[in-house]
Amino acid sequence: QWMLRASFLGALGVPMLLEAGVYTALSAGWAALITTPFDVLGSRIMTQTKEQIRVKKGQLVWSGAGLASEVSFEKMTPRDSVIEIVKQIWRDKGLRGFWAGARLRVAYYSP
Repeated sequence: QWMLRASFLGALGVPMLLEAGVYTALSAGWAALITTPFDVLGSRIMTQTKEQIRVKKGQLVWSGAGLASEVSFEKMTPRDSVIEIVKQIWRDKGLRGFWAGARLRVAYYSP
């Protein structure tokens, strides 16, 4: 009984099970949102390849039998440092790059 008096939703007459579900969804959503930059970094670290193709804006890319026009092949070490990956994300996409997929993560973790 003391828990119902201490909680906001319980004071409004919301059942305890529903209240627990609401608070769980809110906390999971916030946790997913806050940890998105770390998830982006972890994904970049795990999906590195030895060679990556870097195409700059405005260049023509043609997939198929032929090669793209003015594509530069950039050799990368098998494991770039976290600082290099942060610099690359910042250079390519700015601050928004660290929050890529945040909406989907929040929707996934909040039931």
